[in-house]
Amino acid sequence: MRTFDFDWDSVNQPVDSALFTYATFQISDNVGILDDSTGQPVWLKALPGQDAGPAREQPTPRSGWGVVVATGILVLVLLALVVARLAKRAKSRPA
Repeated sequence: MRTFDFDWDSVNQPVDSALFTYATFQISDNVGILDDSTGQPVWLKALPGQDAGPAREQPTPRSGWGVVVATGILVLVLLALVVARLAKRAKSRPA
């Protein structure tokens, strides 16, 4: 996905807004255009087989639970290695 921002008021003199519509970009039919400049995403040109109009909400990023679980597992593995090392060292000491 590519994002483009156009933010001009004029180029030497005011520019007719009709010059800069999605239709003037000569985009192929298999490319959709989603306008989120107002904060509410709206399809200007929907993908084939998709209705134009309000876009579905973008999926929210997953919470950090995966990182928490992975960190916990890493800590347990390291702790097990330390305990195994200490047990081996204690066993190898002369009595």
